[in-house]
Amino acid sequence: MLTEKQTAMGEVTLSDIQDSYSINQIASMLSLHYMTVRGWVCDGKLQGYKLGRRWYVLRRDLDAFINISAGGQQCN
Repeated sequence: MLTEKQTAMGEVTLSDIQDSYSINQIASMLSLHYMTVRGWVCDGKLQGYKLGRRWYVLRRDLDAFINISAGGQQCN
């Protein structure tokens, strides 16, 4: 069940679920193919939650993934 899952930052709450993205939304935002994002989720690189037949990623997990992937670098 989705509410029983844990993230690096603690329990998943209803407000977290409401602030989540589908794999297709993330792919669109990052200009990637949805299978790339799905691969990250399946490989465990990006924390995802399956609800029914669809995968969702919490905003905080996506933010953490992007920050780690960027290596903390910022554009000047």
